[in-house]
Amino acid sequence: VDPFTSDAICLSTKYVLSVIASRQLRVTHLFTVSHSSSKTTHTVAIIDPHRHICDCMMLTNLGIPCRHFWAVWQRVQGMLFHIGLVRPRWLNDHSLDVGTIAPVTKDHAARESRLDIPSERLGSALSNPLDASRITPAPPTTTLPPQTVYHESQAALKPLLNGIQTQEELDSLLTQLGDIR
Repeated sequence: VDPFTSDAICLSTKYVLSVIASRQLRVTHLFTVSHSSSKTTHTVAIIDPHRHICDCMMLTNLGIPCRHFWAVWQRVQGMLFHIGLVRPRWLNDHSLDVGTIAPVTKDHAARESRLDIPSERLGSALSNPLDASRITPAPPTTTLPPQTVYHESQAALKPLLNGIQTQEELDSLLTQLGDIR
């Protein structure tokens, strides 16, 4: 899994444009975003007022707009952001009907109150414009605090540890736990 910590990783612009074309989508604007200190560049393709693709693929993979999108959004007057770009798994309210929320520009809310995409398809259509063939609901994600993970795992291990008295028994248990990983 790419944690998107390196800004140097990206798909080639030519490849991204060929995939867009193969899906019969039309690019309305193409932007190059450069990072001043690292000199890395990324390409953001705007497909329509509500959808875009960046060659870093963060939006497509994680369902969160990338910093390259935000750089373009801040500088291009009238460019829209819609909460539907963020996958429901990242929202506090996973059942939020994003179709009822108006998109916004940097300066204000856009006039349209509802997108012309059916609400059941809105999240996936916005977050992954390359994959219109299937709608995959985001898995429910709950991040647990480290203390919970530690205490629950200790509770599960306690019965296994009660019978350990020799080095051989400990080695055997550690081998079995290693095999589980």
